[in-house]
Amino acid sequence: MSELLVDTKAYLESHHPPTYYGEAAIRKVEEVEGSMDPIQKYIITEEGFVEGNYDDTKGIKTRGVGQTGEYMNMTFKESYNSIKKRTVSTIPSFNKQPEDTQKALMSLSYRGDMKKGFKWVKHFNNGEYDKAATEVLNHKEYKELKEKGKPSGIVKRLEEAARLIRNTKP
Repeated sequence: MSELLVDTKAYLESHHPPTYYGEAAIRKVEEVEGSMDPIQKYIITEEGFVEGNYDDTKGIKTRGVGQTGEYMNMTFKESYNSIKKRTVSTIPSFNKQPEDTQKALMSLSYRGDMKKGFKWVKHFNNGEYDKAATEVLNHKEYKELKEKGKPSGIVKRLEEAARLIRNTKP
């Protein structure tokens, strides 16, 4: 559990190749893979981009735009498209949702926070967006980080996803 106490930016700067954030990250990925759509840019902005392999704050082998496991040897677009396919399977209304809701759903899916059995997914698929948003924050990692009271990109990201889901119009 001590990995949750790590200052993410300081850790990243000292444990792996240079990391790019925001527009710089988008430019780096687009240099290699071409232009990105708005949702892809959103994910890149949230994840950042690293030109190389590194261990994340939990010790998980990672590369590129937060790519782990089966996605390690894929391009960002390949990873994104694979995750999007899984997301559409889990959230049948995905393509009918507004762009901001799609951003939230892809963000959660990209992080690994979307599975068919999750309560927030069931609420979302039932059109219960307030309940889904509340349930997104009923998350062990989120609660532990909030309890510590330290700034965290994970807390910000989950709160933003919950806000976007809550604002989804039926």
